[in-house]
Amino acid sequence: MALTPNTLVEAALKGGERHLYRIDLSPGRFADLVVEQRGIDVVLRLSGPAGRQFPEVDSPNGELGPEPLPLLGAPGPLHLEICPADPRAASGHYAVRVGAVRAATDRDRAHVAAERGFATAERLRRLGDGAALKAAAKGTEEAAARFLDLGEHGRAGDALYSLGRALGSLGESEAALVAFEKALPEARAAGDRRAQGRLLSSLVGLHNALGHPDRAQGCAREALALYRSLGDQRGEATALNNLGRSQADLGLAEEALASYDRSLALWQRLGMRDHEGLTLVNRANVFGGLGELQRALDDLD
Repeated sequence: MALTPNTLVEAALKGGERHLYRIDLSPGRFADLVVEQRGIDVVLRLSGPAGRQFPEVDSPNGELGPEPLPLLGAPGPLHLEICPADPRAASGHYAVRVGAVRAATDRDRAHVAAERGFATAERLRRLGDGAALKAAAKGTEEAAARFLDLGEHGRAGDALYSLGRALGSLGESEAALVAFEKALPEARAAGDRRAQGRLLSSLVGLHNALGHPDRAQGCAREALALYRSLGDQRGEATALNNLGRSQADLGLAEEALASYDRSLALWQRLGMRDHEGLTLVNRANVFGGLGELQRALDDLD
């Protein structure tokens, strides 16, 4: 199927499927392509004439939000493959649009280079081993600097978020904290509340790990308000669990139990048993600290 400029194409997609599109874009021309994820995390694979492969795109934004893929023209058709990041993914939807075509500028070429560098670094981060993570940290830091130079606040925030995750996986918690804190104002400048929620949740975990429960509690409360405003019950449940953890670390046992109870109710409503189990373990730890061993054992049963 051919994608034409300024036309929105919507489709359902599930694990094991892939959708193929053709894009005709002449050399020296530029167009923005964006895939909006609606309940499924997708990967974009772009190829050019003679089978040239470009870095696959899978931004660290989960099942909701945009996957941007700015395009430079080629002497033959470009081919786009859209497939789920998880081959077992349940059915979701996406919408893809190619923007207006125009003559490519130096800024457009720099934007494409920044996106390709970020895509390469993000793929390395997902490999998860030490050498790949170090290369990913270097690549995401470079991509963030390029996005900042271009005034692309949202993508700078995404790259700094990825940098923080890579540094965290390398055990560099303080450096990861700095990266997340730099990313947050970029997400705010872009008006991306989901990205803000992800960053605040990451900051909660790091502040808890570094022994800053008061800061963790503040971030958890801010994340909770954001997710509630978005109607995101999964994010709300996560924020309540995180809030309970920070309250427990501050010695606020009753408040922690109340937060865990609200989190559990949401996990149960969503049918997310694994997450429910983690929150039960956290609540059991509070019961244990209060000397209520039978209630702790009941949660662990």
